[in-house]
Amino acid sequence: MVFSYVEVRERFSAFLGHALTQDQVKLSSRDRRAFASRPERLPKVSRFDIRSTNLPITQADSLESLQESRTRYW
Repeated sequence: MVFSYVEVRERFSAFLGHALTQDQVKLSSRDRRAFASRPERLPKVSRFDIRSTNLPITQADSLESLQESRTRYW
């Protein structure tokens, strides 16, 4: 679908909606230049994903730290 510059200004949400459903929308300016607009696909990442760290910490170190914090604050 091709939108004119005026249509995009008046109905921007419809323009973006068409871009999402059709993967590309064209925009024509008054001087007959044409532009294509595509939605950017962002990777699906959970906000609970965390990056691991490569630190030389053992399970025993983690448990010791946990026990220390519990005795100090509880």
